[in-house]
Amino acid sequence: AYPTSEIVLLGCSMGGCTVLNYAACAPDNIKEKLKGIVSVESAGDLAALFDKTSARIVKQAMVIMLKGTPKDNLKAYQQASFFYNIQGLPKQVKVAVVSAKKDSTVPPEMQKQIIERLQAIKVDSRLIEIDTNHGLPEPSVFIDAIKFTLAKDSA
Repeated sequence: AYPTSEIVLLGCSMGGCTVLNYAACAPDNIKEKLKGIVSVESAGDLAALFDKTSARIVKQAMVIMLKGTPKDNLKAYQQASFFYNIQGLPKQVKVAVVSAKKDSTVPPEMQKQIIERLQAIKVDSRLIEIDTNHGLPEPSVFIDAIKFTLAKDSA
């Protein structure tokens, strides 16, 4: 219904985790159109997030979504986690990862790990740090992140 030749995925928090993993697992006809990903306050490993988050609601949501804790259903956590599927990420995609420096829901070191993993497989990526807690960033943060993903080069 909406033909397109370029796709940018954007997600915040659990949505940020989801867009990363989806990009790595998407069908080939979607992967070839992916130009960028904006992942805000996310984690590459949901089992690690379960252990590190201070937000009870996040743990409860993962238990419902993944049918148990990581101890109960590790395979589900791995299947839903970007780090376990990262090799499927198309190499042409550019990834902007937004990290809230004061975030205790999804700790900032988790976004730094995403950047390290992306750089290790030579995916053009950028960490955008903001001086806030977990939540929706200012619109300008989204604009900067999207501009990075659509830029012809990252210079």
